[in-house]
Formats: sequence, structure tokens, C-alpha cells
Amino acid sequence: MSDEVIEELAALEHDQWVAWSKEIAKTEPISLRRLARWKKFWVPYAELPDDVKEFDRIWARKVHEILTREVEKEAQAVSDLYPYGE
Repeated sequence: MSDEVIEELAALEHDQWVAWSKEIAKTEPISLRRLARWKKFWVPYAELPDDVKEFDRIWARKVHEILTREVEKEAQAVSDLYPYGE
């Protein structure tokens, strides 16, 4: 598993969370304490402390596993179509 891919996916996960949490903050009644905590993390992924990045990496690894599994299925399907190799 490529660390670079995991970091890219984690950054995307973070961007998604930021968008979601900002929308929730605008539309739902959340506590001021929670809002203050969320606002600390409304920064680019690269600016997050490593322990916070790890939460995004957990989800990134899950996405990576799904994508890897699907790519392997596609590769197997192609291999089944062309069983004699190259």
C-alpha cells in the first residue's frame, strides 16, 4: 500500500469532513463547545497534527482496500478473457 496514496485519500477524507461539518454547523443546533473543537480542525490536511491525521488515514485505508479489491476483480476478469497470457 502506497503511503502517498493513503495520504492523498486521507486529505480527501479530511476535505469531505470539513465540508460536512461546516454544513452541519450552519444548519443544525450544535453546542458551542463542539463548534469550537471542530473549528480547530477546519484547516488544510497538511496543517493537522499527525495524531489527528491518523483519523483520516483510517478511513483512507478502508477506501484503499475497496479500490484495490475492485481493481483485482477487474484484472481477474481481463485475465479470464485472455487466458493464454501476453
